[in-house]
Amino acid sequence: MRRIIHLLLLIALLCQISITTNAYSPVLREYQIKSAFMANFIRYTHWQSMPTNNFQFCMTSTHASDIVSKSLQQERWFDLTTQFSLVAPGEEGKCHFLFVDQSSHELWQPYLSLTKVKNLLVVSEQKDSAQQYSQINFFFVDNKLRFEINPSRLQGADLAINASLLRLARIVNSRSLVSEGRE
Repeated sequence: MRRIIHLLLLIALLCQISITTNAYSPVLREYQIKSAFMANFIRYTHWQSMPTNNFQFCMTSTHASDIVSKSLQQERWFDLTTQFSLVAPGEEGKCHFLFVDQSSHELWQPYLSLTKVKNLLVVSEQKDSAQQYSQINFFFVDNKLRFEINPSRLQGADLAINASLLRLARIVNSRSLVSEGRE
């Protein structure tokens, strides 16, 4: 009887591990793909004031930071060493790139909507973020990852994106406070 109970517990444990692993795999794959996109966003962006010692790649939560930093740990941009860090609102001034994931959108959206960022590329993954606070935003269409770019936010941050990247993006404009009140 004891062996049967141990066998059933082992089977239950293996089923739990299988369910957990399968549930995590799509998220892992999604952030690995987003990491590759972000690497290219950086390659095709021109900073007015180029980083000098290190390229500061900042993330806003631990939700995706482990996956993204592992995926990009070997990347070098502009012949600089890349440093990854987690930041809170108000600490973005040390960053060259800021990834605002969905889990931290509600914290960052009001802050970045009211803050003028310079020399900082902000990438997000929440609906309408490029119209509100980021320059580039991920979205899905027919289960395919796409991105949108807000050129006026890029210009306001003293950044320029290569035209070939712009051609691949959906172009969006910033929302004015007046139009937000009517929606």
